Amino acid sequence: RDAIPALRDAGSGRPTKKERRETDRLLGDD
Repeated sequence: RDAIPALRDAGSGRPTKKERRETDRLLGDD
């Protein structure tokens, strides 16, 4: 699986609520 930008960007810090929401949406598409 390709790296999800929201997860990769969050690697250096805590993800924002927006990033978490986007990540949850992308992961839910699997």
